[in-house]
Amino acid sequence: MGASHARALVTEPAGWDAAVATAVDTSGGLDVLVNDAGIVNYGPAGAYTHDAWARIMAINLTGVFNGITAATEALEVSGKGGSIINVSSTTGLIACENVPGYVAST
Repeated sequence: MGASHARALVTEPAGWDAAVATAVDTSGGLDVLVNDAGIVNYGPAGAYTHDAWARIMAINLTGVFNGITAATEALEVSGKGGSIINVSSTTGLIACENVPGYVAST
């Protein structure tokens, strides 16, 4: 078995379903999921628009949820236990100026 990748919008569950199906079809199963998508929008909290905030949360948080949801069954079926790796940022642990959406979502 080898590694595979698929390009998808992490905010779209259908894209995740297609990516998992590609991994299963090309590799015979799924052993690991790495959630590593994230965006940042610079500026003070008062300057953020609702749309900018919603986009950050959709990619940085909902994208992770969508990946986990799409991959769980395939990971369980593999019979190997499977692993989910959610990559985060240290900005969630320290004070970083002018990136409140990113800090809140990491």
